[in-house]
Amino acid sequence: SKPQPPRRPSLLERTGAWVVGSLLSGLYKSLDDLGLNSGREFSVALTKARENNIQILLADRDVDETLRRLSAAIQQTTSQDFERFEALATTISGMAEPVDLGDKNSVTGAIESIKTRSTVKELVNDLRESLPNIYSALVDERDEYMTQSLLSRLSEQPRSAPQRVVAVVGLAHEDGINRRLAKA
Repeated sequence: SKPQPPRRPSLLERTGAWVVGSLLSGLYKSLDDLGLNSGREFSVALTKARENNIQILLADRDVDETLRRLSAAIQQTTSQDFERFEALATTISGMAEPVDLGDKNSVTGAIESIKTRSTVKELVNDLRESLPNIYSALVDERDEYMTQSLLSRLSEQPRSAPQRVVAVVGLAHEDGINRRLAKA
């Protein structure tokens, strides 16, 4: 049978995705205005790949789909769920001190303190426990998508050649992708 075309998102879903996207875009712009260069690692990776004539695979799910899924997840989440996540997140090492959003040093210090693998792992576990729908949309579904993209790319390589690929992903995605690749 012929595959069905993808369902067109409703106006409410598209509007919710736009609102969430705008909020995230504003957050990243604020961080960039403070000089924090969000996403710099991806920019460096792209530059190095181009300099060395290395093929680039953009393996993540389309951002509009992620925003639609996130918008739907937020609608299914209660204020108590958000409060539970906030309570868990504030107990993580390095997150206990209040952050002055108007002070670049305060924001930079807070971000650097949570950019460790162990802290991100704690945050991801707290997100999974207290906001499972949001965790699924932001992390788990995308881990699966990126893993499948990487496996697809690897399957295109000749079997006689070493099966290699370099992936640049956010810390929140490393464990999920590694776990899936180990099972593949």
